[in-house]
Formats: sequence, structure tokens, C-alpha cells
Amino acid sequence: MKFTVASILAAGATTAWATPVDGATALLNRDTTLANQTLADWVADTALPLFFPNHTGWDTYYDQFFSPDLTATFGINSYNFTTLKAYWTATQSALASQFEFFAVEITNRVALAAPGGVGGQVLLTGMEYGVLRSTGEEVVGTNGAYGVIEEVDGQRLITEWHDFTNAGTDGTASA
Repeated sequence: MKFTVASILAAGATTAWATPVDGATALLNRDTTLANQTLADWVADTALPLFFPNHTGWDTYYDQFFSPDLTATFGINSYNFTTLKAYWTATQSALASQFEFFAVEITNRVALAAPGGVGGQVLLTGMEYGVLRSTGEEVVGTNGAYGVIEEVDGQRLITEWHDFTNAGTDGTASA
């Protein structure tokens, strides 16, 4: 958690040392908050709610937001564009059969926008929770996702995605 806080602070502003003027060193602060927040918002508020496999039509949005050259992991398993989509298809069925409801809530977001482009890096952390159909037990865990976003043919696409959770899985579940 301390790493995340440090990342948030570092992502909010980029500091650069200027050439000394009159024997003093001036600290210049180039605020990148808007670019970083815009990128983080795009992933957390625009892309993720549409491509996360929890509603009808998610697979169409998946195709829209992920690069065909995607490299991805969920826990310790590696995926490409096709195999991650297949895994998420199976995940949707598993969640629907095992949980009365299941939700993911993004609580923190950090972004580092690429200079002069529409891409960059985004880290999302949050909670996931649901109620098991079999026992009525509430399951709560933390999760995180890291993505690399690049401009591909004038379009903002996720080219790398790493997703992990501690909610009832050791990261080795397979579709």
C-alpha cells in the first residue's frame, strides 16, 4: 500500500531540476495531473465498465478497447487477446453461477501519460465483493490492474494488461 501512495504522489506532478540561475537551483514543477487523470479516467470510468465481463455486450467493447497484439496476465497465467477474452467469457459464467451478485469497485487510480501521445501507463486498485449463492457468505478482497495504453492507428488501445486479486483465488484458476 505504501508503494501505491508513493506512486500517486509521483504521478501527480513531474519535477525537473532547472539549470542553476545566479548560483541558486530552481525547482521547476511541470504539473501533469490533467493528462494523467484523463488517462486514468479513460481506463477506470470509460473502458473498464464496458469491457469488464459483467454485462451483456461486454465482448464487443473488449474488441474495441484491447489491441489484437495484447499481452496479458491474470494472476500467474499468461494470455493474449483471444485467450484473455475466452477466460473472461468463462469467468462471467462462473461468477453468475457462484454469486448472487459480484462487483468490482475502483478506489485508487494512478496514471503516467506518455509525452505527446494518447497513451501511457495506468494502475488501478480497489475492492471486489459478492455474496455466494451456496452459503450467503460475503466474499471481499482487494484487486489491482496495470495497463499499458498506446496509440494504434490513431486509436487509444490497451496493449498490455495485468490483473490480480486475492478474493478467493490464488491466481491459478483457469477457464
